[in-house]
Amino acid sequence: MKRIFSLTVCLLCCLFFSGCFEVIEEVTYTDNTKGNFKFTINLSQSKGKLKTLMSMDTFMGAKMPSQKEVKSEIAKVKATLIASEGISDVKVSEDYENMIFKVECKFATTLALNSALNTIAVSVAKAKEGEFIHPYSKTENSFSRVSIISAALEAKLDKKHNSIGLIKAANYTSIYRFSKTIKSISNKSAKISKDGKAVFLKHNLPSTIKNPEILNNEIILN
Repeated sequence: MKRIFSLTVCLLCCLFFSGCFEVIEEVTYTDNTKGNFKFTINLSQSKGKLKTLMSMDTFMGAKMPSQKEVKSEIAKVKATLIASEGISDVKVSEDYENMIFKVECKFATTLALNSALNTIAVSVAKAKEGEFIHPYSKTENSFSRVSIISAALEAKLDKKHNSIGLIKAANYTSIYRFSKTIKSISNKSAKISKDGKAVFLKHNLPSTIKNPEILNNEIILN
């Protein structure tokens, strides 16, 4: 069953938008077990259109969130992360002038990061218990990112709001960095950095919604 990437669900549902924008997911390991997580939604290229949409009550049958409502939802994400065991140094950046939103934190273990994201999915994005799996898996010499976008997200973006067409110019980028060099990757669309310690993968957002498996990647470390 397809599953939701929890922060994507929460923030995309809060920020119903159109036009060209970028979603960036970053996981950086500072050693074999701990690291930093960063999630960015950059709407700056469509900020004028988005501000107009947010000033409306509804658009294409969907209720448009006010800035106050967006702030409230992002505050819930921050509070949930702060309360999560193994998560520290939580930072949230909200630039309403340029429409750039960032959520960052440090994680003590991959399990702690997965647990925090699942808690957000259930308590903030109102997902059902058991709908989620751990998006990340890490051992000493391997890292996996598994398919976690669900049919529920596709329904919200495609059927209910009929918005897949509106986000056709949007991109989803994932970046994974490690303290060790990379031996191999399973996703043929991914690229390894020149220093051999990072993996970069970029796809059109509608494609990731319709076929989330394209984000899957197993990375073998030296």
